[in-house]
Parts: sequence; structure tokens; C-alpha cells
Amino acid sequence: MKFYDAIDSGNKVSLVVEYINGQNLYQYIRKMPGQRIQDENHVKDIFRQIVEAVEHLHAKQVVHRDLKLENVLLDRATNLTKIIDFGFATKVKNTSTSRLPFNCGTPVYMCPDLAQKKDHFGGPSDVWALGVILFILLTGKLPFYGAFEDDIYRKII
Repeated sequence: MKFYDAIDSGNKVSLVVEYINGQNLYQYIRKMPGQRIQDENHVKDIFRQIVEAVEHLHAKQVVHRDLKLENVLLDRATNLTKIIDFGFATKVKNTSTSRLPFNCGTPVYMCPDLAQKKDHFGGPSDVWALGVILFILLTGKLPFYGAFEDDIYRKII
């Protein structure tokens, strides 16, 4: 999502960003039979765009660290994807080898290092989350499910 400006009024900061007339990927698939995208070509088109966006971020030495269905927006008219919510994103020297502290992410999308509450490699953790997104888009199910967070972490590990 394009960032245009930040306005600091002293007690709050307002961000001016691109307007997307659409919905997030989670909302989109919730309305479909089986809560998944039935047409594999449509999945490929959406997923390709997400991967290209993450590839662009990594080329700029930025890791997102909270990729999930809710952080991917679809434009209603064209189904173009936009990645949002860079609250956990960080710039690194090398996306594959820079270790980052455990302090971010959404449990079902976490890589094994994050599930073990260890430092992690930002780029590979983004790639892991991409795999989780693809799994959900194709199956309508979570790859790791548990009644509580520690149960999810054990299954991921």
C-alpha cells in the first residue's frame, strides 16, 4: 500500500496512504464455499502478487514479520493485492541471515523459531508465512490448529 505523508499534530501521528476500495483476503475467502478459493488459477494470480510484493520488500532489505490473510488487501475491481500493516516490519542488512528478536507475528503464521520464542531470520519467516497463506487459500483450513497458543506452537514445532 502506498504511503504518501505523515502528519504529526503533537499528540498523534496520522498517516496518509493509498485508498483501496476492497477487502482483506480473510474477508474475501470467508464468503466462499469451503472458505477457500475454488479456482486454482485465481489462487495462483493472487499468490503470485503477494510473493512478488514480498520479493520487492526483501530486495529493499525489509522484512514484514506479520504476513497473514488479514494483512493482504484485494481491490474490488481488479483483485490486485496490496500488503498492509508494517507495524512489525524492520529493515535488515540481509533478509536471509539477519537474526531478529522474538516479539512479533500471529501464532498460526509463525515459523518454528518464532513458535519456540527464539530469535529468527526475518526473510525465511516471511516465506514460512507465505506457505501458510497458500495452504489456507487452497484448503480453507489452517495448517496448524490448536485450542490455545501453546498447542499451536507445539504443532508448528
